Amino acid sequence: MTLYAWVKVLHIAAIAAWSAGLVYLPALFAEHARVGKGESFRRLRHRTRLTYVAFASPAAVIAVVTGTVMIPLVATMGIWLVYKLAGVGLMVLVHVYFGRLMGLLYEDPAMRRPLHHLMLLVPVVLVIALVLFAVTAKPI
Repeated sequence: MTLYAWVKVLHIAAIAAWSAGLVYLPALFAEHARVGKGESFRRLRHRTRLTYVAFASPAAVIAVVTGTVMIPLVATMGIWLVYKLAGVGLMVLVHVYFGRLMGLLYEDPAMRRPLHHLMLLVPVVLVIALVLFAVTAKPI
């Protein structure tokens, strides 16, 4: 396999892992409202932080780095790349917002509203769909 093929495989795996993390985090945020204080809250807080820091964030960095490496290697450029980069930029913004929200959930119990956090799935799914649409719209 060529260097481009290896980078592309790593990129696709990282995007899949990052997307999974962004979809899973709102469910974990919603769970904060259902869990009381004590050991169960501590475990949930640990699981949320682990998902964000040890899973989604490294996947995001790998996805962005490998995507950046692939740009000069790709023979076809066009509007699809602009859409994809815009979608990835939105994914980064959602990711950063989730990091901030994670901190607020620990500090302020009033932030723990399950429906509000489950509604965060809507922009996540739309942004992931935008990236997938841009990639599939790429000319061969």
